[in-house]
Amino acid sequence: MNFKKFALPLLLVIMLGAIGLSYAWWTETLTINGTVNTGELTVKMGNFGEAFWQHIWFADVSAHVTTDYAILDNGYTVSVTLGNYYPGAMVRFNVPIKNVGTIPAVISSVELTVTSDPGGLKDYIYTRSWVRHYDKDGNRIWDSGWPAFVPLEQLDDQIYGQLAGRVLKPGEIFFFGEDPESQNEGCLYFGLENTAPNSTEGQTITFTLTFIFKQWNAP
Repeated sequence: MNFKKFALPLLLVIMLGAIGLSYAWWTETLTINGTVNTGELTVKMGNFGEAFWQHIWFADVSAHVTTDYAILDNGYTVSVTLGNYYPGAMVRFNVPIKNVGTIPAVISSVELTVTSDPGGLKDYIYTRSWVRHYDKDGNRIWDSGWPAFVPLEQLDDQIYGQLAGRVLKPGEIFFFGEDPESQNEGCLYFGLENTAPNSTEGQTITFTLTFIFKQWNAP
């Protein structure tokens, strides 16, 4: 056998390895580019249309009582001011909360804060909440009915109990208010007890309600 004809190629491979060169398979890299669009969680109070369940309004305000409201915190808080209250006076406040985002939401917390009450009215205001649920086409799909009256500072707990676990889909509305078309009652109701003392005469109270929502499947 002629070993010389095998020795030269073998020597060449050994030399290439010694100087750091090697053989390799051909390779090619494939890259996949993808786009992920995240959803938006936005639920807020405000005026969203002309229908009674789409905007904010006061109803059945007792004579001489003054009312005002303001939307704060980009729609998450409503401030309500009631003035010139007197024993036996009452106010109905109607306000919608709409899911203007792209993913379903559920209530996380409700907080009532009295921001101004120089005459101590809060101790004599009784209140309750009736909330209705409308789908994006304006069909009423649920309502809470009237619960028992509670002191003003317990209204947030009552509202949370009504909304807990209810899923608000995009475009849907929780409406705290009456239905004038079917003459059904409903609203955020505020009345001043007949036992309110003279010290409450001519006084004004301002309080806020803040609603915090979370995505529907959050723990």
